[in-house]
Amino acid sequence: MNATKICWGIQIVKLVGWIGIGICLKNVISNANFFFNYSNINHGSYMISNNGYSWSHSVLEFNSAHKSFHFVVGDTIYVEYDKINKKLKFQKGTGTDKF
Repeated sequence: MNATKICWGIQIVKLVGWIGIGICLKNVISNANFFFNYSNINHGSYMISNNGYSWSHSVLEFNSAHKSFHFVVGDTIYVEYDKINKKLKFQKGTGTDKF
């Protein structure tokens, strides 16, 4: 099966500090020894964080920008990756929602 979209959900069970949810470019992250240099683009990550920020490897406007929603313990974050259009979609639920 070669689906054009991949979907998954992550429920926040415990949150002590900062958490980012999304995807990364394996070769970029590996070459940086898994260090997330959030202040510059080209860090290899596409994600959102619990404090409402977004992070983009390639688009400066969406990197370290307050362009997302906040999430807390009990929330489920659903992620949809469209492989054809190379787009990520994030949605917040309560943990009982179906995506």
